[in-house]
Amino acid sequence: MCRYKAEAAVTHLCRLRMRDRFEFHMLTISIPSSIITGKTEKKRDRRDKPGVPAVKEAGDYMDKWDGRFMQMAYTIAEWSSCFRAGRSIGCVIVKDKRIMTTGYNGAPAGIRTCREKGECLRDRLGIPSGTRMETCYAVHAEQNAIVQAAKLGVSIENATLYCTHQPCSMCCKMIINSGIKRVIYKEGYPDEFTLELFAEAGVRLERFEDEIPH
Repeated sequence: MCRYKAEAAVTHLCRLRMRDRFEFHMLTISIPSSIITGKTEKKRDRRDKPGVPAVKEAGDYMDKWDGRFMQMAYTIAEWSSCFRAGRSIGCVIVKDKRIMTTGYNGAPAGIRTCREKGECLRDRLGIPSGTRMETCYAVHAEQNAIVQAAKLGVSIENATLYCTHQPCSMCCKMIINSGIKRVIYKEGYPDEFTLELFAEAGVRLERFEDEIPH
């Protein structure tokens, strides 16, 4: 009888030890390893060390999209029918990373282009660049893109306009009234009035400084 009680006591003690080990094991694995090892803190510290790139936020990737849409604006510019060398201008209106409309400088529908006529009206009349912009057969790239949006019933409110060149003051007024909030351009244009209008209207005007992707 005593032997039986002794064996029972040993068995009960073993079970208690096994249960304690099991509970300790469960408690151990329930604690995140980062708390025990500190690896999370070490990984976070690595971002501050020289030569280790910082983690990019979502907004950092907009430069990539700016480059893509600027590249497209230059592709659209190749469709221009302007007779002047170096005056091929393209425009892309984008909303939520989606292309709404495009435009390039060229004669209105049904009107012979300057290339077809073999001359530039402004050159023939000796009109300096940036003046008397209404005296030209061509519709500007920005104007064509905005007109296309109106014709197709596409909303461009709060959109971004990408253009190979800085818009003139006439295009600037249309851009403001169409609800476009951001304008990205690559090449300058001699029209200081445009800068004043955009600043007063709260439209962001930014110059694309990087090389155009190919």
